[in-house]
Amino acid sequence: MEYKESQSYEEALSHPDSKEWRTAMKTKMDSIAINETWTLVEKLEKQKIVGCKWIYKLKEGIYEGGKKKYKARLVAKGFTQKEGIDYNDVFSPVVKYKTIR
Repeated sequence: MEYKESQSYEEALSHPDSKEWRTAMKTKMDSIAINETWTLVEKLEKQKIVGCKWIYKLKEGIYEGGKKKYKARLVAKGFTQKEGIDYNDVFSPVVKYKTIR
């Protein structure tokens, strides 16, 4: 069976492996909630909303013929922002020690 990474949300939902892609997206959203990555706030009247996009990757199995792992990431389309207008601070991600093996 040939494996193909989905290129969009719509493609992931209509893909033969849509169940696996949905599970990957749910896992990512659960992780975002557990790690308190975001805080939902009220939108101010003149505030611009930054869009987001799902990125899909298939990870190879550890051994030949091993089970593929479906991974989904939700990324912000930050390229639409302008410094001083849409944001003032720059965020730099930090690795959690427990995620390093």
